[in-house]
Amino acid sequence: MDLPAAALPLATAAAAAVFAARIAGSAVRRYAPAKVFWAIGLLLAAAAAGAETYGAADGWGEPAFRVYYLAGGCLSVAFLGAGSAFLVLPRGLALVVLGALGTAVVGATIGVLTADLDPARLAAATDSRPPDNETIRGIVYLWAVACNSVGSLLLIGGSLWSLAHGRRVTGNVLIIVGVLAIAGSGTLSRLGSYDLVYVGQTVGLALMLAGFEAGSGGRRTRRARGLLGGVASGREPSHPRA
Repeated sequence: MDLPAAALPLATAAAAAVFAARIAGSAVRRYAPAKVFWAIGLLLAAAAAGAETYGAADGWGEPAFRVYYLAGGCLSVAFLGAGSAFLVLPRGLALVVLGALGTAVVGATIGVLTADLDPARLAAATDSRPPDNETIRGIVYLWAVACNSVGSLLLIGGSLWSLAHGRRVTGNVLIIVGVLAIAGSGTLSRLGSYDLVYVGQTVGLALMLAGFEAGSGGRRTRRARGLLGGVASGREPSHPRA
């Protein structure tokens, strides 16, 4: 068991869990669909990082990889994007996104849990680097591509829309930078250490949390207040990544 190797993914899991708890607490105080989707999305991110923690500490097996791929590779960003959709889209379009999300959850879950895994690639994983995406066989990767592409578009697009309308500028800028930091964290492994990926993810989550906090306490608005504007204030937004 390699506990030092598990420290960084554990920190990432803890950061995501704290963020999820913060938003879930806001949802308890005053319900809004965005809060629920964001809390679930970040809880899934925490689960994925938790699977990485287990893999780094005690070796990668099929269960850990399936949790890692389903929660982090497919569904986390999709739920975060759905939250953004309920913040900035008309209710009718947001419900269409919700229907698509339900389809993605069922399809991706069945696909990931039943897909064959490449035992050689699974065995090649180390305590400092999870198995690569080619470990899962078949066309399941299409769920990951679709969920991450649409979720990221809703996340970034929602904040850019809010910025264009001058809504919660500081909070939205921090959130955009945080999302981009997480999305680009994989490229940090090219610097020679996969540990930098975890650092990038944790920094990205911290920036998103800072954006959330920066948006709290502002005055209430009737329409969408940005990616996390309504969520951060704990007030019901007009409407809801990863």
